[in-house]
Amino acid sequence: MYNNMIQMKDRDSLCYAAVNIWRTDKGTALSYFEQALKQEYIINSPWSDAQIYSNIGMAHSSLKNYTRAYEFLMKAYNSGLVNPSIIKELNWLDNYFKNTQGVNSNSIEEHTIISSNHKRIMHNCVVEHDYISRRVNIKFSDNKKKLSISIEPNLSLKNATLMSFNPTNTIDRYMGDDPDFIFHIVYDSNKDIKSISVERRDTGLIFEYNR
Repeated sequence: MYNNMIQMKDRDSLCYAAVNIWRTDKGTALSYFEQALKQEYIINSPWSDAQIYSNIGMAHSSLKNYTRAYEFLMKAYNSGLVNPSIIKELNWLDNYFKNTQGVNSNSIEEHTIISSNHKRIMHNCVVEHDYISRRVNIKFSDNKKKLSISIEPNLSLKNATLMSFNPTNTIDRYMGDDPDFIFHIVYDSNKDIKSISVERRDTGLIFEYNR
């Protein structure tokens, strides 16, 4: 039944399919909510972006993906969805991070980005453009002053420190602990990560990874 429902691409059907299996399969329910978020909002539907953010956050929390849970619950909260369940879960997450890591949850932020294509750039010229997916793992800490990044399968884990940021919050630059690396994090108008560039100072190459 659920396979038939998931073939329907409208937001409401995906959300109701997620609700139907919420108690028994939160992983699949999470996938349905994530797909629903990509679909157009239907007028008068109860499934606003904020409501879906909330459900995604709760699913991540149930699956013990706590940093992702906090990220999406804060998106719901900042979108105007404020209810006792969200407040209770955010408070629990704050206490969890304080007790286990000694930091506030809002100082840690993790992202996993699937790059659909990447460019190899030298002297401001694109010398190669591949349409091969890459998985970019990003972790910010200390209120985004620190960056940990890896790119599968190209780049092993690197750590970096914030060098500068654009006042419009469209691009942040991080100097690697290995000084041959500089990382550029570019944001879109919604403050979501748009692309990541890895600058190799030793070779003069820049690798740009785009969503």
